[in-house]
Amino acid sequence: MQIRIIRGLGLSRDKNAVEPLLGALTSRSEEVFVALGLLGDRRATRALLNIISAVENGEDSVLFHLVEALGRIGDPEAIPPLLRLGNSWQWHDAQRRLV
Repeated sequence: MQIRIIRGLGLSRDKNAVEPLLGALTSRSEEVFVALGLLGDRRATRALLNIISAVENGEDSVLFHLVEALGRIGDPEAIPPLLRLGNSWQWHDAQRRLV
């Protein structure tokens, strides 16, 4: 049920959903990342970038959902960290494992 609620918040496009979803980031749920990406609110950028730093060597699908969310948000602040990640060996290794 919780996943459906999170997904619904993202699909709602209601900016009031950003704060509760930011509070749910501690779970590191891919659904929360997707929902924040769908909302497209730049308030989520810094929190998502912090998580990328923490999970760079972690689970590939988590990293991909984080990158996708940041891309959907479109905040220019995310470009340098995403470029660094794109040039890292971890990113290329993760891509090979998922393909």
